[in-house]
Amino acid sequence: EMVAPEVNNPNRLPLNLALVMDRSGSMGDEGKLEFAKKAARLLIENLDRKDSFAFVTFDTGVDVIGPAASVTNRLLLDHKIDEIDARGTTNLSGGLFEGYSQITRVRRQRFINRILLLSDGIANVGITDPQELIRYAKSYAKSGVSITTIGLGTDYNEDLMLNLAEYSGGNYYFVKNPEDLPAIFERELKGLLAVAAQNITVEVALLPGVNLVNAYGTPHETKFSGEGNQRRRTARFRLGDLIAGHRKILLMELEPTARGLGKIPLANVTVSFDQLVGDVGRRQQSEEIFVTATRDRALVRRSADREVAVFAKLAQIAETFDLVIKSMDAGLHEKAHELLVNEYEDIYAFATRTNNRALLERAELVKHFAEELEELEKTRPLHTHDESIKDLRKNLQYKQYLLRHHQGEH
Repeated sequence: EMVAPEVNNPNRLPLNLALVMDRSGSMGDEGKLEFAKKAARLLIENLDRKDSFAFVTFDTGVDVIGPAASVTNRLLLDHKIDEIDARGTTNLSGGLFEGYSQITRVRRQRFINRILLLSDGIANVGITDPQELIRYAKSYAKSGVSITTIGLGTDYNEDLMLNLAEYSGGNYYFVKNPEDLPAIFERELKGLLAVAAQNITVEVALLPGVNLVNAYGTPHETKFSGEGNQRRRTARFRLGDLIAGHRKILLMELEPTARGLGKIPLANVTVSFDQLVGDVGRRQQSEEIFVTATRDRALVRRSADREVAVFAKLAQIAETFDLVIKSMDAGLHEKAHELLVNEYEDIYAFATRTNNRALLERAELVKHFAEELEELEKTRPLHTHDESIKDLRKNLQYKQYLLRHHQGEH
């Protein structure tokens, strides 16, 4: 766990932002483009001269509405925003690449580099293979550039947008109603203005004979070293940025194969990050983690960490949501409903036993999804991919994302 204290940071780092906005034909529906323009204006109004801002739009092609530069002529940008209309298809890759190109024009060591990618549709021009786009997101992260993705409506590819954010260290938002866009932009900007640490990486060097059983959905890279019995596995996690007053949690399940009593070393954990407040600079902290094997059951009970147990239950809900989504995708809707019902009963029992209000609220969320899926089964054939099913899937996945990142509703 990493916690950043609340601080007043008047000397915040400048932002290097590229807003990459979908202007394809579907953005003309339901006032989506107009609310997106309003959100863009809000973003521009809250940037300082020290910040850099680029504005890129994409449809079949790509247009640079405003190249990367300090925001000094808001009237000109506002006029250019007025002229944006909806047209063409969805060249998401082209927009993303141009956004990165604009970021790299002014990228500096002491900037917070972020692409804001907004889309309401599925990429159908340019590079459309999600795995290839995710590879670009990973390379962007290594160069210090993260992607925040904002999926609008029910027709975009939520798996792609989520993974672009996850693998680059940015944030992901599902925005069902276009009128909520300005508030989402405001939330994202507020977080960027309060970044206390960035480029957080955690390396977990497992000792021989120790297995990483589960990282609970947190993406990571794995490398191996040594030979034979001394072969070691290191998992590298990129956790992005940490906002003042917030925390990052990495939950892992490790399993030692060694037997016997006493101290059992598990891994050497190294946390590295760029500290942006106080004593500024790159920081690194390492620690050995271990468990103690004992036959004393009372000692085991006393040693239990209730907070970790709660995190594990939250991770359990997130994993169940993942199984529910896969079941829905396979057309196994009864199984999906059963998974939700069983999860509700388990979480409710645990929350009641531990008197944990937060988990009780999460149990009610699981129950809500079970009831919603049951109602959809009664009212329409679920093999038809209508708006209600797509909306439910996106909602489930977004709540799963919030659970894994220990975020509340907003």
